Amino acid sequence: MGQPINKYLDIDLFKKDNPDKKSFITKVPRLSKEIEVRVYDLLEDEMHVAIVIDITQRVNDKKNLYNLKKETIDKTTDVIHKQMRVAQEIASLLGETTAETKATLLELMNVIKKEGD
Repeated sequence: MGQPINKYLDIDLFKKDNPDKKSFITKVPRLSKEIEVRVYDLLEDEMHVAIVIDITQRVNDKKNLYNLKKETIDKTTDVIHKQMRVAQEIASLLGETTAETKATLLELMNVIKKEGD
């Protein structure tokens, strides 16, 4: 408090060369913070007020949520691939046993027909 803001921020909050930039987000590496700055002009551009908001936690929470979503999607994709692989293996085994059953039943039918003749 009572210290010049430039001691902490490497930016000029009240630049005249970019009057449209009244709200922006920037990183402050020296403090390991991410901040949102809102600049307001008072008294017909004779006085300025800057509100500096520490949004580091909000940004970190967004990153963590993004990572959690990505991890969940990756795990879901893995489960789907495993389920598909298992379904294909089951279908293959079922097809093999069905073919074996058909061959055995046809053989049995031929034996029964021959006995009847």
